Amino acid sequence: MQRRGILFFNALKQITFGVIILITTLAVTFHGSFKKKSNFPTAVIFSLSLDQVFYENSTRDLFASIGEKRFSEFFENENPLIQVRSLRTILARKRNVTIDATLNLVSNCLIRAHYPSLIKEIFKSLLTIRASKNHSLFEFKKMTLDSSFCKIIIRDDRVKIDFVTTNSMLSRLPYFFESPIKGRRVALWYSTNNEPMTFRGVPTPTNWNIDEINSRIDTHLVWTNDDVKFLKSLGISSVYSVGSILFQPKPINREKREVFTITYFDITPLSPRNYWIVGSHELFNSEANALSDLCNFIEFSNRLFEKFGHRVEVRIKPKRASSRKRSEKYIAKITEIAGKGEIKILDAGINLYQTVYESDLVIATPWTSPAILAKELSVLSVFFSTRNEDWELPPVYRGLKVLKSQPALLEFATTHIGDKFSQ
Repeated sequence: MQRRGILFFNALKQITFGVIILITTLAVTFHGSFKKKSNFPTAVIFSLSLDQVFYENSTRDLFASIGEKRFSEFFENENPLIQVRSLRTILARKRNVTIDATLNLVSNCLIRAHYPSLIKEIFKSLLTIRASKNHSLFEFKKMTLDSSFCKIIIRDDRVKIDFVTTNSMLSRLPYFFESPIKGRRVALWYSTNNEPMTFRGVPTPTNWNIDEINSRIDTHLVWTNDDVKFLKSLGISSVYSVGSILFQPKPINREKREVFTITYFDITPLSPRNYWIVGSHELFNSEANALSDLCNFIEFSNRLFEKFGHRVEVRIKPKRASSRKRSEKYIAKITEIAGKGEIKILDAGINLYQTVYESDLVIATPWTSPAILAKELSVLSVFFSTRNEDWELPPVYRGLKVLKSQPALLEFATTHIGDKFSQ
């Protein structure tokens, strides 16, 4: 009886999803019938975040970054289409930015003569889906609309598209990465904190299917040779270092400042009620751990102000803007700091290159990218963490010191502040 109920529910859900897919496709093809067709994009880029596309850049800067020569060897970056799953994408109405790549290509690029064949392929795919499987709408769309579209365009030998994703989507790749469409499949690793932490002697799992990654992605682009070594140690092939991958413009000049500027790049933690999102209660960046680091950093700052006064500027750069998913206690502490005015709180969407360039010392949470970026830009940097009991942190990581107490951080900073003002 229970099994019948599950099958009935799944069947009803699939019918609903099928109707949604068909109505959406009919609407898009009707709209596309009256549009002037354009060429297929040279590449489709998936899984960039809303912040990366709309808040941390102008669209012009984003496309300029993607169009850099260092990427052109690995994918055709002259005329890319970027997919960002957000209503903000629809409201922004930006050329070459879409909420759904398949629907965009159907409307703008697929010739009208192929529309009946597309609808027919979708009907055929709907008949092959088993009611015993509980599919999400995302999975259902992959098996119907996405697969049907791919079957249509592979008939045209002239169509060649490179598909690009980021490391955030490795466990849930778009259908195009398993489709036979001609073109290259590339992964951009836009962060460097991919190596697992060790908790009570056990490395945290990566949850990557290495065989699937190797079969569906041709090339991986990472920041450094250390990243290359790490991915290859996991059995991932075709990995190349291309420098920092931030999708932001780089400043040309570094201004000389009269003060010693310290920038702490924090990570606003999840609220404890949302730990289920990452599937663990033993988080390196838990609310308690992040608050401990922040309070130690505040004490460190107070000591510096006592010793050096206004010759030192201290700033905190939050990784993310405040949201309901994030820790209320941590956000309240940041708000309290901002109200006092001694420590400057930077905007979460500020250009990272510029922020690092303006700094004399960058302090980052292990193993986040700002410290590696500072090293690339020849700016002094360290990792800082006070969570020493359960998490095993080496004294040096990728050539950068790992400081595990407020006194150690104070001693390190005091030495370099003295060096600057003695010159």
